[in-house]
Amino acid sequence: DFGLAFRERLRFTDPGVYIGTPGYMAPEVISKGKYSTKSDVFSFGVLMYEMLSGRNPFEGKTPFETINNILYTNPPPLHKQLSIPLELSQFVQSLISKKPEKRPDFNDVFRFLKQVNSIGKKEIISFLEGKPVKEEISIRKKKTKKYYPVLVIIILLILWPVYKVLKKENPQKGSEIPVAVKQDTVVNEVPVNLESTTRVERETTITEPPEKEVKQSGYGYMKITVKPWGKVYIDGKYIDQTPIHGGIKLQSGRHTIRVEHPITGSEEKTIDIQKGDTILVNFNMLPGYLKVKVKPWGYVYVDGEKVGITPMAPFMLKPGKHRITIINPEFNEWSRVVNITKGDTIFLEAELK
Repeated sequence: DFGLAFRERLRFTDPGVYIGTPGYMAPEVISKGKYSTKSDVFSFGVLMYEMLSGRNPFEGKTPFETINNILYTNPPPLHKQLSIPLELSQFVQSLISKKPEKRPDFNDVFRFLKQVNSIGKKEIISFLEGKPVKEEISIRKKKTKKYYPVLVIIILLILWPVYKVLKKENPQKGSEIPVAVKQDTVVNEVPVNLESTTRVERETTITEPPEKEVKQSGYGYMKITVKPWGKVYIDGKYIDQTPIHGGIKLQSGRHTIRVEHPITGSEEKTIDIQKGDTILVNFNMLPGYLKVKVKPWGYVYVDGEKVGITPMAPFMLKPGKHRITIINPEFNEWSRVVNITKGDTIFLEAELK
């Protein structure tokens, strides 16, 4: 279903939440609850990335982490991991662009796939078995015939029914359709403004020391884990965004490690590296969640800033105390202070009078 089960006439008592497979849902569907044909292009791009690399580029250990990855992180280009053409790698990256307008149409997808160079039986066998085919293997010759890569054939078979439906319905390019969705499939829904945050590529292995390091004797390594993710700074210098695979080589001595997250803010730790040592540093940057239920309805403000109108999905908040205010022009103002803790969801009910 490309990550989202959708029917125009579905009705639910609590709109604003989602059903489907989080790892294949487009960012605009998660954050805004709106669906377009470009959302299917994103889902197909995730599928294509997974077929080529063997893993979902956004999959996390929990639904929350998966959604967070879709909204905030950019997977590494395939040509940096696999021996595939740069053109194909760039095409897949365009399919999973965070912005719908930057993704190609399905017509463009078909045109690109038809341009893929044909290969012979020998290459197909090598592709399937994952190893080169020896020259002495004889293959019975038939009339000259060209074969598309197995992967392309599979992709075309998947895309064809979707293309036929889209062509029949002839929707407007990029037109958006409000999505009514169900609450019980995704644990944490994240309404986030995608335009406000710029992301860097998510996975990077740092095997060389930062440029500012002086080549001296006496080095150790630091391995860092951050939940759910964060930007890492060492002694004030930006290093990378987690996950960072392998150890970061540091000169022996004291270092200040800072991690930043757009919702939960920043945290610092000081470490002492000894020559030859490997230190594991953990940061918990998980936000908290607030679910508000209002009778009959109301505008929701957090610390004086309007965040939405009920009914609405649970939304992320920085851990700590926040003043929640509900305003409906027909009723008295309602206000409470809540204490948000990392990784927890607070449920708040307000009956306006």
